[in-house]
Amino acid sequence: MIPTDKLARVTAAMPFWLTYILPPLVWVGAVQGGLWVLLPPLATWYLFSALDAALGLNEQNADPQTEERHLLWYRAGVILWAPVQFVTLLSLVWYVPGADHLNGWETFGVMFGTGVMTGSVGIVYAHELLHQRNRLDLWLVKSDKPAQGFYEI
Repeated sequence: MIPTDKLARVTAAMPFWLTYILPPLVWVGAVQGGLWVLLPPLATWYLFSALDAALGLNEQNADPQTEERHLLWYRAGVILWAPVQFVTLLSLVWYVPGADHLNGWETFGVMFGTGVMTGSVGIVYAHELLHQRNRLDLWLVKSDKPAQGFYEI
């Protein structure tokens, strides 16, 4: 069991904040084109796994009775994902059709990377929010359309 004082530290939640490198990586692919469009899938599927292998997995669980105030950094990371994903998705939908430097494969790659980001992170974070009882968390799940579609299947 992870002690509450350790759980409340920002350093304990930092591995979960690594997911926030994905929106900039999708944008690097959209702006640069070429092989840069491979960054989001490679980071999601291989970088995170390599970091787990190199740094080790934390297989301990938090005490289910831990008060919410001790989970600030975990909750913030999960709650902020919905607006970050929404803005990233909308801005890419606006940008990519007018990006004349992207050929068909690069456009596919950017959208594929965006799908990997929303699917790999958005669905997991939406699932975590579904476990909560407060209205903000449930509203965020309902507003996260890519993840919501998954849960309606």
